[in-house]
Amino acid sequence: MCDEFRDLYKWVYYSSKFLTYCAYPCSLNNSVIEQFSKFEGIQEPGNFKTINQGSVLMILYGLFVLPKEFWENHLGKSNFFSESGFVFNSKGTFTIYRPNNDIDNVQFLRKLRNSIAHSNVNIDKDTGYIRFKNFNKNRECDFEVTNNIPGLAKFVEEISSFFIDENNII
Repeated sequence: MCDEFRDLYKWVYYSSKFLTYCAYPCSLNNSVIEQFSKFEGIQEPGNFKTINQGSVLMILYGLFVLPKEFWENHLGKSNFFSESGFVFNSKGTFTIYRPNNDIDNVQFLRKLRNSIAHSNVNIDKDTGYIRFKNFNKNRECDFEVTNNIPGLAKFVEEISSFFIDENNII
């Protein structure tokens, strides 16, 4: 039903190539779209989706996992995850399986970040939903949520807006 699982590596590749071509436009004789039309699997400009599972996971890793030490050293451990510092409007796009729907935002974000950092991420090849899991020190799953690409894109927009647009942190 859904090719997103099979296509993950392809979209990571295409997204990284797209960003590379955008970074060096002067060295190109053709436009970015013309360059992409040469890649296998992309026959028309409309076939390249900039918001895809590869780009969303790369952005989540880059904006949500990597800057942890920066947040702790420059913002204080709880400032990013506090409800006053970060408005988490996209939480409703996630389906929560564990622990339950009343998990607070701080714990939710911490466990979501950990699941991405430790690669406890799976794409359901039938539905295209991405499942995130966190395991405690006893290797018991204490957090499990799913979301689709549009929902995760909303979350990425919130993180980007918080760090770059509102606070000029990155």
